[in-house]
Amino acid sequence: MSGYILNAPEATYGAGSSTGWRDTGINADNLKARQDLLERKTLTRRTGAPKLAGRRIIDKGGEGDLQIDVGTNGLGMYLKPAASTSASDLVEDAEAAYLQRFTWTDAGPPSGAGCSIVSEVYRERQSGEFDPWSFKGGKPTKWALSQDLSGFLVLTLTMDYLSAVLLGSDPGRTPTTPDVSFQYAWPDALITLTPLTYPAGVRTLGTPETECLSSFSLEVDLAVDAEAWCLKRGTTKHEPKRASVPAPTGTIEWKYQHPRYWTAFRNGTPFNVTAQWQAPVAIETVEGSPVYPSLEIGLGTIVFQEPNDPESKVDGPTEQSMPFVVVDDEQGDPVITWDQVTSDAAL
Repeated sequence: MSGYILNAPEATYGAGSSTGWRDTGINADNLKARQDLLERKTLTRRTGAPKLAGRRIIDKGGEGDLQIDVGTNGLGMYLKPAASTSASDLVEDAEAAYLQRFTWTDAGPPSGAGCSIVSEVYRERQSGEFDPWSFKGGKPTKWALSQDLSGFLVLTLTMDYLSAVLLGSDPGRTPTTPDVSFQYAWPDALITLTPLTYPAGVRTLGTPETECLSSFSLEVDLAVDAEAWCLKRGTTKHEPKRASVPAPTGTIEWKYQHPRYWTAFRNGTPFNVTAQWQAPVAIETVEGSPVYPSLEIGLGTIVFQEPNDPESKVDGPTEQSMPFVVVDDEQGDPVITWDQVTSDAAL
């Protein structure tokens, strides 16, 4: 290991923070400064290379991914800037178990305290010293969730940062490390698809099917404008806001078992999807019932959006990949919900 990344919520977009630092455990160093190179191209005498005098570099902040293995605690700080709404409350009659709910609706990501992130990347020199880079004004532009049969459940946040600078010295942060008692992985997953009909315009659920899948993935482009610059000297980029209609997408894969979802694509049949993960050890017992750490992703309505014909293999079983798009059925419910039961009260 040759470095680490700390993150904290900002009270004000782009202002950074001196408190609230967390060492969550980021999977890779993918944060980079972003610059535009302006280079003059003129009718002039031929030279052996582009001219040094005609170049100018414009600082445009930073960008990159924060990739996190999803566990029982420590995610609220990352989800709040991405979601339309967020809330954390004790489970009914509980003392230590919290239900945190994040929703994605017709409202874009919010502004205000805790709605942006500052990241600091500590990169190790060959000598063993660390150089700290600061990325302020972090706003997610996209998030993705993926689970296959080879590892942990992974959350990836694609970030846009207002600024990216190399700090002159170590700022001496004192981060907390979330008490992640359990990391969700493929044996903990349960995916359920329920067909939907709309008799007389009323949403009606059919018979749910818990399927034996090979992988589940979801990608949510937040459709924000991360290029909110203007021609006004001394003005920094404006905070990214929603600029168009999001179109969340995903893919379900399995070893082919029946033609139901091929027929659903051909007929345009919509489905409700729930994706669940649950830890084996309870946080506490409430009125005789154990309350387990868990995560449930709810996709209100999906439709399969591309041909998903099963594919025979020369050296393996028949497989089927089923891309889908999340749609708004105009029933007034969130398009996506993220419900997690955790012992972490903090967002």
